Amino acid sequence: MRRLPTQLAATVIQARREWIDRSISFDRCSLLKLMASPEDIPTGFPPGLHSLVGRRDSLELSCRARPAVAQEPGLGGFPPRFTFDSVAIIDSLAVVYTTVFRGENIHREDFNATRQHDGNWGLRSVLIHGMVRIH
Repeated sequence: MRRLPTQLAATVIQARREWIDRSISFDRCSLLKLMASPEDIPTGFPPGLHSLVGRRDSLELSCRARPAVAQEPGLGGFPPRFTFDSVAIIDSLAVVYTTVFRGENIHREDFNATRQHDGNWGLRSVLIHGMVRIH
């Protein structure tokens, strides 16, 4: 499984909050599971994201304590959220695959990025697809 670089994770979180929907939280356990360097939580993220990401030690404890059923998509009773599903990186191109849950509705968001000359990831596009109602 490919791991998500910290700076790319920060780029996705910032883009989603600034351009798509500031009100939806992200599943921090899915981020922790996919991170290439979990030790970067929260210090590897821009200061404006530290409170969203949380402290690594408390995040690890809450993810271990969270019932497995709460991690399954589409279950009612959970607040709207988006999860980090996977990442594909080939040379200087990356796609971060996420899922958004809003009650019984679910859709996917694919964040396409390129590695810039300075080594940072820049977002190129976001593909939103698959508006589906879960029954």
